[in-house]
Amino acid sequence: MNHSFPRERRHTLYFLREARAVAPIFLDIDIDMTEAMAQKEQWRQQGNRLSFSSLLIQSIARAMADMPATNLAVHGSILTKQRRYQGVHAKFTMDKKIGQSRIVCSTVLPRADRQHLQEIQAGIDFFKQADVSSSPSFVKLRLLHKLPPLLGYWLYKTVMRSLDRRHAAHGSFAITSLGQYAVRGFYPISGGTFTFGVGKIVPTPVVREAQIQVAPILRLCLTFDHRAHDGAIVGELLDAIKRRMEHPQPQEAV
Repeated sequence: MNHSFPRERRHTLYFLREARAVAPIFLDIDIDMTEAMAQKEQWRQQGNRLSFSSLLIQSIARAMADMPATNLAVHGSILTKQRRYQGVHAKFTMDKKIGQSRIVCSTVLPRADRQHLQEIQAGIDFFKQADVSSSPSFVKLRLLHKLPPLLGYWLYKTVMRSLDRRHAAHGSFAITSLGQYAVRGFYPISGGTFTFGVGKIVPTPVVREAQIQVAPILRLCLTFDHRAHDGAIVGELLDAIKRRMEHPQPQEAV
């Protein structure tokens, strides 16, 4: 028996239709999470919560701020428009339930490149705890659910075709995590220039000073829009993110 598509997931259909314009390239890099895990444990002992998503958001945002040429978005194929941005906004996704439907929704942390870890973590915790069915933070999402599909998609498309509004809605980059499951890597597409997929941290044999050791390794996966960048600059960006995650600077860990 056929059933109507749940209105609570209409926003996913809208963004998937617009995301078809992305020319995706897929890259990944292994990150040794030894220092990150030690940092998380230090926070825990001090009675504070620290998620790996917060560490990644800060590392990605500050790496992009150091490479301002990466912070841009494009629209179109032949008659392509491009917009460079001043601040690095971070979009992250959340698994939520509204009514009888389990959905993915998202929000944006503005100027994540200027935020300390405490601020980033507080932002993540606030939105994860917010009730998607009543919180003012998700009023626009609920509007898309209420509108007839054609009108809802038209509204979504109109907003996303403005590169300024797209930056506010999609951020400079997006990050989505399935690390709570036995998923090593995945390559999501968010409709933005950069989308990072975060999987499970796994004990992995590594070579250190000619010795085989076991280290907690995270495979950080990236889908980027080839219309915006070529591979060399994105590879450089991934290297910078890896360095920041593996060797956090003291002033960034406060």
